[in-house]
Amino acid sequence: MEVKIVLNRGELLYDCSNRAYVEADVMEVGQHGRHHLFDISDEGNVDIVGRIMDLTFARCVELCFPYSKKEIEEPERDNALCDDDEYVLSLNIPDGFSETTVRL
Repeated sequence: MEVKIVLNRGELLYDCSNRAYVEADVMEVGQHGRHHLFDISDEGNVDIVGRIMDLTFARCVELCFPYSKKEIEEPERDNALCDDDEYVLSLNIPDGFSETTVRL
């Protein structure tokens, strides 16, 4: 049986931005710089968050290796930012596999 788990990138960014912020230095003329908190999904911050999400998704796929393994489709990889709208995890699971495990 094949199970597909689809994670919407925009929804993940929304969830992340509700829970985390980036501390930044703001330079001011004639004063000591102050620390401010910025939304992690703001322009400039979203690229690093995207890379972290890409890496985290790859770790999830690797943790599910017995069920997620597949042939290599692209023999060449680069470090370009992922701009896909979704992360899709396809799992080939045996009959009788637990729905609660899939949800987890």
